[in-house]
Amino acid sequence: MKIQLITNGYDSHAALLSKRLCERIGAEICNEGMRIELLVDASLGEKESYAIRGEGDSWQVIAADEMGLYFGVGKLLHTAKWTQDRFLPVATGRVMTPACTFRAVYFAVHFYNWYQQAPAEELERYLEDLLLWGFNAAVAVSPVANLTSLDDELADKLFYSIRRVLGTAKRFGMEIGMIIVPNQGLKSAPHEFDADLSFDLTMR
Repeated sequence: MKIQLITNGYDSHAALLSKRLCERIGAEICNEGMRIELLVDASLGEKESYAIRGEGDSWQVIAADEMGLYFGVGKLLHTAKWTQDRFLPVATGRVMTPACTFRAVYFAVHFYNWYQQAPAEELERYLEDLLLWGFNAAVAVSPVANLTSLDDELADKLFYSIRRVLGTAKRFGMEIGMIIVPNQGLKSAPHEFDADLSFDLTMR
C-alpha cells in the first residue's frame, strides 16, 4: 500500500506513524497513494485534544498541540480497519479531549527487573507504545534498599537506568518526575532506624 505523509514539520510524529505502518502492512511511504496530513492548530480545543478527519484516500490528523498529535496518531493506528496489506482510518467524528490531564506510568527501576535491564531499543519501543495509548508523563523511583552508599558501583548503574528511562520519555515530550521511597534506607544506615519488629499490629 502506498501512503503519502504530509508532515508539516512534525517529523518525529511522522516517523513513528511511518514505522508502525511499514511494520504492520509493509507500506511504501512515497509521493502517491493515500494522503495522511499531520497538523497542529491551537484553536482546535483544549490541551492535548485531537481529531481524525477525512474519508477514502485523504485524511488529516489534527491536534491542539504536539503531544495531542502523538495521541491522534495513536488513535489513527488503534481504530483503523486493517487487512494483511492495507488499512483504512476511521474518523473520530468529533474533537477528542483526554478526560484526565495527568496520565503517568510508573517505572519501578530496581532489583534488576525489565525496566532496569531492557536493551535501549526495547525500552524505546515500550515508551512509544505508552505514548500512542495516551500517557503523557513518566515517573521513576530511586530505591536505595540494596545500596550501601550512593558512591558504590551499583548506585551508578541504578541512576544510569533511571536517566535512560526518563531521558527517552523527555525526548518524546512527556513530563518526567522522580518518586522518593519513604520506607527505605541505605544498608549502611544506623540500626537505630530499623523497625521495631516487636510492635503489636493486632487490632484491639
